[in-house]
This record gives sequence, structure tokens and C-alpha cells, in this order.
Amino acid sequence: MRRAWAILLVVPAFGFTDCQYFNTVTVPASDTTPPLIATRLWVDGQEAIRFGTIEQVVDADTSFLVVPSVYDSGGAKSLTLQQIVRVRCHDYDADPEETQATDIFFFDRFDSQSGWPGSSVSNGLYLIGDVTDLGSFDWYCYDGFDLTEIRYEWTTTGQDFAGNVVSELGSFVYVP
Repeated sequence: MRRAWAILLVVPAFGFTDCQYFNTVTVPASDTTPPLIATRLWVDGQEAIRFGTIEQVVDADTSFLVVPSVYDSGGAKSLTLQQIVRVRCHDYDADPEETQATDIFFFDRFDSQSGWPGSSVSNGLYLIGDVTDLGSFDWYCYDGFDLTEIRYEWTTTGQDFAGNVVSELGSFVYVP
């Protein structure tokens, strides 16, 4: 867990539009191209930028940080991050066997900027995820139940100033 906090220190904390990959652009009068969703990841200290849907199997003690972003050459208007941790457990000794499912929802994260055609705005926005490891969720299993899976899922939705919207999914999965 200490390593997860160290990862947070490498992420800029000066505002979600202040990123080395973003620039100031002018909002066009017309734009039919949807924005691009990217996710910057730190998994056990290794950095990667991924596009599209992400699903990665991890160990319980793997530390990670998810930093989704939206990019649009005509300006990024808004970005939303929805997150959930799903804990699945099973009692094999019960007759009949029982399954337990617990879903932990996090408050949505949201960022936006105002602008109109001709105004100067950032071409990107980013947010920082809440979950940094999966092992800390194993206590959600009831007594007598065995952990079968912990899954952290996120949905990133971005919009540009023309109203074009795009969404991408991601997940980290731990199976003991």
C-alpha cells in the first residue's frame, strides 16, 4: 500500500487540464470527429498509456493507479469517471452452496471546462482513480465464504464542444 501512495506523488496535482500532453487550442465552429479516450496506468511502478478497452489480471498486492483522459483536437469539454469494485465469494460447505456478491460504488469523478466556437481551451482533461490495489477488499467476504474474484471496473466518458461523446471500459481482475 505504501507504494500506491508513492505513485500518487508522480501525478500532477495542479489542475486536471495541466498535463504535459495537452495544449491550448481554438474551439472550431464544426467538429464531427469524436474525442479520444486514453488511460495512463502505473502498475507496480511501470507506466503505460493505453487506448481502448483494458482488462488486466493482477495479483492481490499489485499496486496500480488509473488516470483516464479525454483528448480532442478541437477541445475537450468534459470527462467523467465511474468506478466500481465487485467482490465475489462462495461458500462451498453450505447445503445448498451459496454465492455472495458485493458491489462497492464510488462517487463519480467529473471535470469540465467552458468554451464556445473561437475560444481558447485545453485539448484534454484527466482524472485520477480511487482504487490502488485489490487485496484490501477481500474482507468483504462473509465468514465461511471463500473469495473467488475481486474486480475493479471503470468507465470513462469524454465529450468535445460539438457534443461528440465516446466511452471506454477498463478493469483489473484478481482471481485467487
